[in-house]
Amino acid sequence: MVIEVESLDLPKKHPDPLVNVGSLHTDKQLEEYSKQYFEADVRGFTYTYGERLRAYRCPFCNAVVDQIDFIKAKLSKFPLTNQAVAVLYNPLKDPDKERHNDPPCWNWVQFRIRDGELHITALFRSHDYCKGLYPNLYAIAKLAESIHKGPRKLTLISTSAHIYEADYRTALKHVGPYNAIYRV
Repeated sequence: MVIEVESLDLPKKHPDPLVNVGSLHTDKQLEEYSKQYFEADVRGFTYTYGERLRAYRCPFCNAVVDQIDFIKAKLSKFPLTNQAVAVLYNPLKDPDKERHNDPPCWNWVQFRIRDGELHITALFRSHDYCKGLYPNLYAIAKLAESIHKGPRKLTLISTSAHIYEADYRTALKHVGPYNAIYRV
């Protein structure tokens, strides 16, 4: 059995993702996981978020785009732009009608600067609440630090945040004082 929350939007009361408050992961595990956001190497996987962000490949033209470099350049030249966007899902590569495959859970991200503060909006199609949520929050916060120094606001939208039955008790302990906010 899987418990699913549709349209999980993390509240502003959530603590800073770079401060490990009750994560199910050690600081060392979070650091190791976040590396895949910065490196283009797929590390033996079909893809990594870093590969999609740092070396996004066009299947037809063989072009490779570093979306993070683009975002940094765009924000540097046009700080108020709405165009500092990266896409991780590749509609020419990821869909497979014949089998259940593993397309990226993280599909899209936008970086905007407002009143000197970096606003990040990340859209996930799916989230394993216990095993993926906090590492993703942490890694996106680290990525944001590399893009813009200073205050930031992170909005993470997950259209399907789920907790596997085996992880439910762990999730309740992890959520603790945020239970009412997260509706677990």
